[in-house]
Amino acid sequence: MLSGRAARDLMFSSAARTAARRAAVGAGAVMASGMALSSIAVAEAPVAVDVPTTASYPANHPIEDRNVSFALGAGVRVAAVFDGHGGWQCSDFAMNELESAITAERPHCNTDPAHDPAELGRLLARAYGRLDRDFAAAVRPAFRLGFGNVAHAGACSLTCAVSPDHIVVANAGDCRAVLAVAEDDNPAGSAPSAVVELSRDHNAREPREKERLAAEHPGEDDIVLCKSPTACYVKGRLQPTRCLGDFYLKLPEFNGVAEERSRGRHIGPRYTPPYITSEPELHARPRTAGDRFIVMGSDGLWDAMSSEEAVDFVDGLLRPKQGPATPRDEVADKLVQEALRREAATARMSMQRLLSLPAGRMRRGLHDDITVSILFLDKAGGASTGGPGGASGGIFGWLASFFGGKGDRA
Repeated sequence: MLSGRAARDLMFSSAARTAARRAAVGAGAVMASGMALSSIAVAEAPVAVDVPTTASYPANHPIEDRNVSFALGAGVRVAAVFDGHGGWQCSDFAMNELESAITAERPHCNTDPAHDPAELGRLLARAYGRLDRDFAAAVRPAFRLGFGNVAHAGACSLTCAVSPDHIVVANAGDCRAVLAVAEDDNPAGSAPSAVVELSRDHNAREPREKERLAAEHPGEDDIVLCKSPTACYVKGRLQPTRCLGDFYLKLPEFNGVAEERSRGRHIGPRYTPPYITSEPELHARPRTAGDRFIVMGSDGLWDAMSSEEAVDFVDGLLRPKQGPATPRDEVADKLVQEALRREAATARMSMQRLLSLPAGRMRRGLHDDITVSILFLDKAGGASTGGPGGASGGIFGWLASFFGGKGDRA
């Protein structure tokens, strides 16, 4: 029987699926960028893109990740993953308001974004700007009343828009999207998948981000401070260099009062914001005959495995060398399970022991919140498409097997 804690944790995965179900099926795949599109053969008959299969597992209490999916008009499927920090509030706001922000910016388009990837990218970028402004307006009254924590609530944001002809990705932060492409242009075949990165991590440990910040803020020796080669922080405070929220690093009015912690985080002299931005990096790619699937994940997934490992794992589920293929509605669950298995191995404990830890400080010390959203770009083949998040089984049945009365083997 499932323990109360495990059952509560499973509600997050179910909630993610409910959000994904709320819109009708869209068509196609899209990506936008200011760069010229690469010359790749477009699939003659693109497969309509259904709502993604999603799964989440909390480390924080409450979980700070969010995800959403909806149809943009008749031709574009939009899926987004938000990785909150400093609380869940910014990611929750973004999840609830992204569709409205895109709709509000749609009248400013000069062409139909469903058929113009560059226009679609600009639309997503404007929507991010609107989200950031609207969230600032929402938290400003609380900050002025002395509730300083609202100034450091933020969210890394990753949005994938898929039209019949293109894939367009808008990324601000260290969530990541990777595309699996059949090497023989036959997505139903047995050829391995090539991995195409659809986003770049925006983190203070990345050399290009360090260089950009140093150039924009000359003379500030503390612009990036590193505790280790993989743990670097903007002004010693924040790892992501692009995200929604975190207004104390963007707007002087949100810089807290010195020695009054309840009034917010304070950055002293040599304070020349903005240090971070909500402007996403855009990438556009034509859909091709070999496109198989897109894995979108919060950094909790990528802490546990590389882009190549994630694609190889999903490939193995969909095209196993032996036995039946995994139903598509269970794939996201199983990818989260694999990430947790790897985290347990790294911590040198059993999977059961890891899962038994309460969400919050103990669990967060071992891994981050993990959210996965997978968009399938090819025909289902022999695998069942099912619902967008799995019904029985999946993480539900899998976790139940760990809490069925067996003792802890850690």
